[in-house]
Amino acid sequence: MKEKVIFLQKKTDLNLHRIMCFVGGFMGAYAILIRSDNLGSAQTSNMIYIVLQLLGRDLPSVLIRLGGLFLYFAAIELTVLLEKRTNISLKKYALLTEGICLFILGFLPLTIDPVLGLYPIFFMMSTQWCVFHGTAGYNCSTIFSTNNFKQFSLALGNYVSEKDEAYQEKMLLFGNSLLFFHIGVAVSFFICRFFQVKASFLAIIPLAFALYLVFKEERLDEKFSELSAQTV
Repeated sequence: MKEKVIFLQKKTDLNLHRIMCFVGGFMGAYAILIRSDNLGSAQTSNMIYIVLQLLGRDLPSVLIRLGGLFLYFAAIELTVLLEKRTNISLKKYALLTEGICLFILGFLPLTIDPVLGLYPIFFMMSTQWCVFHGTAGYNCSTIFSTNNFKQFSLALGNYVSEKDEAYQEKMLLFGNSLLFFHIGVAVSFFICRFFQVKASFLAIIPLAFALYLVFKEERLDEKFSELSAQTV
């Protein structure tokens, strides 16, 4: 019975990871398609633009981008604070936060500055990165692809060279993460084409499934604790 619960825990965690990869891909594409090719999942390009626009003396644009950087930073700090100072479920907090941000996004008109339109995405993707950052003991991003592709490629090369099943497991995990991320990208393409800025509302649907899995995880954890206590 205990082995079955462990199996279900791992399966639930993996499915939750897949859903969050899907959301990460969906929102990455949403930001690019709806906000003039700007990406809201990371800060690399935003910080580069801050320096370039500062040197170009475009102060209004610098201030807008600094606001986005601050939101990304604030989401990280808030997550750390909640983890250290409270007993709330970070996964529930993250999903609720993302749902609110998705709702706000649907009301931001296309006519506003594209970077301002990314503000909710900056906050929600930063939060997601802090909370949903891997599964099965691996750090595997649900909002980025580059490192996941690197890890997949390394695992593939090592597996071909050594035939070690541990590399096969890693290869399959990172490959699976890339697959669901880009399924999210593809779905976002069609949803954004039809619903434009309000496409964000439909991303709430996978978050609802993710919330269900979080509750399922909690029930499985309780069951595991009960079984563990019985065997002591």
